[in-house]
Amino acid sequence: MAVPLKGSVVFAIKHISVELIVFFVYLGYIFGNTFQSPAVYYRICRIYMGDDGYCRSMSDRDEELMVQQHNAEWSLYNSLAFMTPALVADCILGAYGDKFGWKLPIMLGILGVTIAEFGYLLTLSTSVNTPFWTTLVFGFASGVSGSISIIPVACNAFLAEITEDSDLLTVRAALFSAFQTMASVFGGFAAALLYQSISVIVAMDIELFFFVVAMVFAMWRIPQRPTPAMASFSSSGNDSIGPRQSKPSACQKFVSFFTSIWELFKAGLHTYVKRRVGHRRAFLIVTLLAYTLAYTTSIETTSEGIAGGIINAYVLRKYDHGLGWDVDNLGFWNGAGYFILAVGTICGTWILKRLGFRETTLMLIGIASSGIRVLLIGLADSTVMMYIANVVGIFAGLVQPASLSFIVQLVAPSEVGKAFSLLGVGGDFAYLTASAVYALLYRFTLNIEPGTVFFFMALLHIMVFVALVWMHIQSGREGVGRRRFSSHLQNAISRVGSPPTVSEMTQANEVPKPEKKTSIFMRKKTQRVSMAEHVDSLDMDSSLERGVWESVEDVRRSRNNQTLY
Repeated sequence: MAVPLKGSVVFAIKHISVELIVFFVYLGYIFGNTFQSPAVYYRICRIYMGDDGYCRSMSDRDEELMVQQHNAEWSLYNSLAFMTPALVADCILGAYGDKFGWKLPIMLGILGVTIAEFGYLLTLSTSVNTPFWTTLVFGFASGVSGSISIIPVACNAFLAEITEDSDLLTVRAALFSAFQTMASVFGGFAAALLYQSISVIVAMDIELFFFVVAMVFAMWRIPQRPTPAMASFSSSGNDSIGPRQSKPSACQKFVSFFTSIWELFKAGLHTYVKRRVGHRRAFLIVTLLAYTLAYTTSIETTSEGIAGGIINAYVLRKYDHGLGWDVDNLGFWNGAGYFILAVGTICGTWILKRLGFRETTLMLIGIASSGIRVLLIGLADSTVMMYIANVVGIFAGLVQPASLSFIVQLVAPSEVGKAFSLLGVGGDFAYLTASAVYALLYRFTLNIEPGTVFFFMALLHIMVFVALVWMHIQSGREGVGRRRFSSHLQNAISRVGSPPTVSEMTQANEVPKPEKKTSIFMRKKTQRVSMAEHVDSLDMDSSLERGVWESVEDVRRSRNNQTLY
């Protein structure tokens, strides 16, 4: 159902579903992590220094440097323990969601983050006080159940399944991102305001309560609706007339399930690497890079990272132009940053789409805004500069909704779920790699220049920005994202190279009706059009044999040199 852009925001607000799930999850997660991150930092300090009072009023630069280095090491260990099984689990959950629906992946993601936070709760509790290495065990168990990153990915895939119009999907994805961001705003501000009133343990209890609310809402509100893939999977061969077969054993069901999941994962990977018309395969790869870079940067420069990520250790420094922040400073900065990001995402998406800007333009603006933000964070030596960095990064949230909408225009409808599933897996893999690289880089450049890791992030943004400029120009030449042509025609082009659907095969097998008598003039005109369509189809078939980066401009031309889109 196509919805005019003017009423798309109202339509999206009236049909809120998974937005409330991500709101409750991130409200609790940011609230608890704002309290938790400094507590974890001082807990690591006590491992090597043995005195909590000394850790909170450290007066020696070399000792602070050592604590910072150990904090980076433990951040690396926790990331590896958490994300290594989560990468495999998210592959399975993504393929499962594409096949059977997204309710179970969402709920398992909530369960996974609950397990991880419960492990930190036991470690930071003065009554239980488990060894810090137990957080690695809970992190691994959390990763097996899925990670927090699968929650927004599964929710976005759910929105894509119930939203046909690409403009409306852009608005709904932006609204979803705004709910996630506003939850982070409330969580950060609430932590800063309640810093002197409640303890870390009480704050984490509140965090776990919001996770339970999100779980209950997911069970009540989100249907586990079957997809066409599930219908074909469950009905294939079951209704045929033949001898009754023995019921498969539990082991056979287990093997069959994971075999089908593996086949779906390979199908998802094939979605990104298969030959497509023009440069669509390259567009998918560049979009994946932009999405994962924006995703990992957002995590590593806020309190969303595991144990707070590198940003919390960076702002807790007291020496070498350090900021010396505490929970209240961190909470207000995170809250203000998320609020600015929410305003930029909602207003930026709505205004730019009203002005007719393409998705690639939104991605360019988002990557540029995010890149300048991390550069200013690396250069910051005062609280004012940190807030200026947040203001500059106001449009960093445009990348996610624009990427999702752009992917929908590049692939066939049957491939959307697979593309989004692999997008989540790519985000997890990028986060795992980035966490290791950033933690090691921060560990070994801390004594030289603490902001080196943020300069490295800015360099990655420049590289992706250049690739996006190329994609913006080339996609404009090939007509991708233009609105003056029928969406059905663009959908037909995106299906080139994809297997036919059941309805298409049925139509192909239908007996054609006898032709009506036509005049000689109309017969010649029909023959000319058929010959032109045949030539275009030959060009389109030959385009599938070209490389990733080669242009196929002849595919886009008809007899009158007009764009096919």
